[in-house]
Amino acid sequence: MASVYKESQPQSVKWESKMHCAVYVRDVGQWQRGQISRMVSETSAEVLLYDSGTEKTVEVSCLRKLEENMKNIRTLAIECSLTEIRPTGGSTQWTATVCECLSYYLTGAQVKIITQVCNQKHDVPCALPVKILCKDETGKTIDTSEYLIEQGLALRNRSSSKTPSLVNILEYDIENVTISESEQTLLKAYQSLPHSEMDEVYKSPIVPETKIFQALVSCIGGDGTIYIIPKSCETALNKLMAEIQNTFQGLGLLIPYCWKKGEACVVRGSDTMWYRAKIVEVRGSTLQVQYIDHGYIESIPQCHLYPTTFYTGIPPFCIPCQLYKTLPVSNSTFCVYICLDSSGSLRKRSHTGRAASCDSESLDKALKWCNKIVKTLPHLTNFKKELPCLAEYVDGLWYRAKVLSITQLVPVKILVQFVDYGTYLVAPTSRLRHIPLHLLKYPVQAVRVLLAGFKPASDDKNMERIPYSPEWSLKALWTMVDCVEGKSLSTVSPEVTISLYGDDRNLVHLKLVEMGLAELDE
Repeated sequence: MASVYKESQPQSVKWESKMHCAVYVRDVGQWQRGQISRMVSETSAEVLLYDSGTEKTVEVSCLRKLEENMKNIRTLAIECSLTEIRPTGGSTQWTATVCECLSYYLTGAQVKIITQVCNQKHDVPCALPVKILCKDETGKTIDTSEYLIEQGLALRNRSSSKTPSLVNILEYDIENVTISESEQTLLKAYQSLPHSEMDEVYKSPIVPETKIFQALVSCIGGDGTIYIIPKSCETALNKLMAEIQNTFQGLGLLIPYCWKKGEACVVRGSDTMWYRAKIVEVRGSTLQVQYIDHGYIESIPQCHLYPTTFYTGIPPFCIPCQLYKTLPVSNSTFCVYICLDSSGSLRKRSHTGRAASCDSESLDKALKWCNKIVKTLPHLTNFKKELPCLAEYVDGLWYRAKVLSITQLVPVKILVQFVDYGTYLVAPTSRLRHIPLHLLKYPVQAVRVLLAGFKPASDDKNMERIPYSPEWSLKALWTMVDCVEGKSLSTVSPEVTISLYGDDRNLVHLKLVEMGLAELDE
């Protein structure tokens, strides 16, 4: 090609997509065969160099008509696809992270290609299905497909139950050389081994064999579960965290993904670090996830999650514990927060003892003003129990709250309660601010009450129970939440124990009785 095109001049040709051409590649100083993929502009085109497999955007002055005799020579680059794997996240497109990983390990490397073809013609894809064996940094031979699965960058292809028959084994270095008979035997034996589906559920954590060992309490769960990390595992955990950061940095936005409870994922936490996690609850645009190596639960926007099982062979480092022979004190009534409207007769006094004289509308206006100037307020540095503060909720807005406890030391996580709603949140210090003094004059809007008139069903067969009140099932809890959360209800008594009625004048707990989740209590 150099002898034919070296002295050639730019041609007056109307270049179009799919046209074959000779391309001068400036960065290597060579003429190569190519095909125009698309015209970028009148003066530039994107071409596929089909003897090397690369795509480049070049000026049209670098293009020439390809001689007919050069079209008859077969392409020197072979398009291949890795078999038995698929992208994570439910997408059909590989992420830039996977492509960069393959480029890093395979570009310029000497590899062994195991070509595989299905028995039926209609099963053969356009690209040649292959396995690629290469050597890692230690000199060990690895299967590229298996490596991508191990690193959480690919999933085993479930849709392919048939194993393609092995029809040819070639070693592609600088030239094709048939591998030895002993290697063929080993590779055929490898092909005959059953490859089970990748386990997409994390393994159980490993408990140290010694009865007495040192550990770091990473957090206390909302149900009283104590999560610990053995001191002997800290080095391995730090190493894993470093690998996760290197692997998942720079991930792009995902296409819409349908998340499911219990699904494994990696999460970009509020500290901008990536963690292994699993889905605890799916609630609209935000998801509740549990960091499996640390135990704590946090609400995270969907855009900060990536669906994949990362290092599934490594058990979680965090061990859930409970105190031996210790049960929580509970009763058979529902732990509910209500907010009285302006016509309610029950009036609460603020913690200063002054009578409440401002209604909720004035509080709303004051909070809107605080949200506008919140960046000027100092961060909270004192975490004394019951200390008033402003806290940022998952909706991005700031509300009145109080400190309950420190749940984690590294990084610091604080359990707070939003006093005007009754809800709880474990938040980093970056989401806590000093509260302006004038916000303290408004009475607390959420009042803690016990619901009367019903009790747990004696024949409720649901196995999942509320840890701190095991006489109630989780199904009963969520059914009650659906009955009362965010709704305008009425009460028959201003006392601490009340009965709640809906707009239809019926008791809200009758739904639980109808479903067999509760019984009437006289």
